Amino acid sequence: LPLPPPLSLFPSLLRAPGLSLSDLASNSRATLRALQFGDEQLAQLDRVDALQFLTACGATTNMIDWFWRLAAMTTLNVPLERCSAAALLRVHAQISAHRGFHFGFAQIGLSDLYAMPALRAIEALGGRVVTHARVVRAEREGGAHVVKTADGRRFAARHVVYAVPPAELGALDATLAATRAFRPSPYKSVYLWFDRKITRERFWSLMWSPMRLNYDFYDVSNIRPASHEKPSLIASNIIYSHRAAHMTEKTIVARTLDELASFVPAVRAARLLHADVHHIPMAIPCPHPGTECKRPRTTTSSSNIFLAGDWTFTQLPSSMESAARSGYLAAEAVLAAEGRRMPIAIAPREYDAIAGWIRRRAKNKHETAIVRYADGCGESCAGYPPSGVPRNI
Repeated sequence: LPLPPPLSLFPSLLRAPGLSLSDLASNSRATLRALQFGDEQLAQLDRVDALQFLTACGATTNMIDWFWRLAAMTTLNVPLERCSAAALLRVHAQISAHRGFHFGFAQIGLSDLYAMPALRAIEALGGRVVTHARVVRAEREGGAHVVKTADGRRFAARHVVYAVPPAELGALDATLAATRAFRPSPYKSVYLWFDRKITRERFWSLMWSPMRLNYDFYDVSNIRPASHEKPSLIASNIIYSHRAAHMTEKTIVARTLDELASFVPAVRAARLLHADVHHIPMAIPCPHPGTECKRPRTTTSSSNIFLAGDWTFTQLPSSMESAARSGYLAAEAVLAAEGRRMPIAIAPREYDAIAGWIRRRAKNKHETAIVRYADGCGESCAGYPPSGVPRNI
């Protein structure tokens, strides 16, 4: 029978090559802190990097190298030593605190799945979608917000939702968020077309290594039903791709083929028909220490201007799920500004089983501490210290 969270990952970890029971046990304190973690501890844990935090928690070098370094790169797109401990704990809790954890694969391209249906829905309600219109300035004129495009067009509205990356928002209005704190995590995505089927797997990941180039691989022909019997099309990701910045595309393809062969030896007998390398300047903003506290809220200091995007404060790590939730939160905020309060965004799911009990106990303890603090400081008390309790790592 499956073990209840947070023990559900333990059977898989037991089968991990090269990890001893002492390595696995060394994970317990960090996992406990992840399950206790809430926004009340955000400021405290966002100050330190994840490697420093894990070392202080007693995680062994084997456990850090085998588990945590891979987790940081593949889920947060940044090396462990450059990752906020708060960001890492948020992700670890999402993975270890829920039953039924699984991967989902879109059977069609994401633009076909999301963009086109959204466009049709907007137009069906009388809205208009304008593309290839780069906004260069935003101003307030009377009671309306006006955005101006590079080709001279003007668009006015009572409400504006900026769903743009940090740098672009900073160029439009640097007062809305601490945009300079966010740095991009670049990707290079490699696509390889073969003359035959080389695997029936849909997805796999290679373990962390100081020399690793690609981490996750997908055989798109096994994901999309219309391509199941076609030759393999392999897509891979070079995450946080600074190490490949000066490589030629020919070198990147050659290195990718070598790493692919380490998992799928059949690739050496196949013929590569075509290869393409996509350069992605920013997959997500890097969750460096200090950035979790600076993720902006949906509402801003400017009335009727709202923010959306995976990097805003959604209580989720920067991801497609975070981006989607930010859009729902922005819709809620616009409706509220119009006097129509309506819940749209789905709240992050409560933890399951033992994990849920641990989180509820930690939250109750924190709330009790707030009451005691407030009772002890009388009428002069302005609020609970943002660093929260406890103060030790």
